Amino acid sequence: MNALFDTRYYNITKLFASMVGIWPYQSQFRKKIIQSVSMFVMFTFFPPQVKRLYDVWGKDIDAVCMCIPPIVTILVSMTKVVTSVRCESQVKELLRQIEMDWKINPTAKEYEILVNYTSKGRTLCIVYSTMLCNGLMCFIMTPVISPILDVILPHNGTRARSLAYDLDYGIDVQTHWLWLWLHSSTTSTATILNIIGADLMYVTLTVHSCCLFAIVRHKLEHVADSIKKHTMQSLENHNYNVECYIKYEDRQLRLKEQAAVVRECVINHQRAIQLLCAIIALHLYVVFPRHIRLKPNHHKYLCSSISEQAIPMGWDGDVRYVHMWPTDSLVFS
Repeated sequence: MNALFDTRYYNITKLFASMVGIWPYQSQFRKKIIQSVSMFVMFTFFPPQVKRLYDVWGKDIDAVCMCIPPIVTILVSMTKVVTSVRCESQVKELLRQIEMDWKINPTAKEYEILVNYTSKGRTLCIVYSTMLCNGLMCFIMTPVISPILDVILPHNGTRARSLAYDLDYGIDVQTHWLWLWLHSSTTSTATILNIIGADLMYVTLTVHSCCLFAIVRHKLEHVADSIKKHTMQSLENHNYNVECYIKYEDRQLRLKEQAAVVRECVINHQRAIQLLCAIIALHLYVVFPRHIRLKPNHHKYLCSSISEQAIPMGWDGDVRYVHMWPTDSLVFS
């Protein structure tokens, strides 16, 4: 299993997910240690932030607006961690699905589609993680400007020092600035890394779901062209099938192969829908953790039953589908 996710296509996702302890294939001991430390560090941010928010509430609207975003960000980060822990078995099944899709000996074109979509997903992961890490570095390094200037361009007095966030530790910031800066920087790092790790996991699963739909589309387009080229005849010839069976057995064999491809497309399309619904359920669980649950003992994916089918409706160069959104894939309590 690790062989696939150690490749260049998935190593970014695995790296960040492992750093915050939400990679399903890590040892349980390591995951619990990392998650416990991460949650503890983020919890320690609330006392100074809530105290500051309490002091300025109803008095200074600007200070209130400065206090709320960090609290919301940490709550989002903690929710993502809890969701990753609660849905670990489901995420593990989805990762196994990805591995299986790479091992089914795809055709050259299907392999090209897999590589193309996975490469785009990797690029998106790199861009997203780079943006958040750059933002994190800006928050961490901005308060360091004053101490650095005191060294390279000293004044008669020490420049005032500040923190990246509007916090109230109950002690003098100027005297204990270094330790307070280390605490706020550690909290910020843990928060952003948790967000990156969880979001990259979602991106990887979502991109693979899109890849499965693209493969099904390619197969349907290919079989549609093949049917139009080799088997479509005038509907006025009522004995066409009999004549083909007698005189053109190779065409009948080709027709059976095409029917098998269509049947495979329907199955693959259903699997893609199941994967997509599983990802949607994971996203919804972040927002509604108490109202969304899985149907027990129904299906190995989060979506237990899928009523959507892909049915070819015409062979005029475009492949059309009949869509029915699954109504019983999620259960609201």
